[in-house]
This record gives sequence, C-alpha cells and structure tokens, in this order.
Amino acid sequence: MSNFGSNIKKIRSLKNYTQQHLADILGLTRAAVSSYEEGRAEPKIETLMRASQIFGVSVDDFINKN
Repeated sequence: MSNFGSNIKKIRSLKNYTQQHLADILGLTRAAVSSYEEGRAEPKIETLMRASQIFGVSVDDFINKN
C-alpha cells in the first residue's frame, strides 16, 4: 500500500483545505478523498498524476515517502 493517503491528508492539512475543497480541486468526490486518507482505497493513476502536478510533488514521493 502506498503513502498517498497520508501524504494527501498532510498536504490538505497544511493548506487548510477541507476534504470537499480538495475533492473539488482534484475533480473527485469528498468520499473518494476520505477513502484515500483512511487507506480504504488507492487513487487511479490519473488522480495521482493530477495531484502531483497541482501540488508540485513527484508521483514517486507521493507513493513512497512519508
């Protein structure tokens, strides 16, 4: 399992975004963001790439680093 959920939660927290605001930015539902953060789901590659571009974090860092 990747670190995407914990990393996206950390970025969301640092930017003071709600799950809904982040979902709107990424073109997702709030439930999808919640699922990623709680480790119940992993993002599609398109979502991972979009988040990487928007937040300036490499895909590798999103999934491999804490």
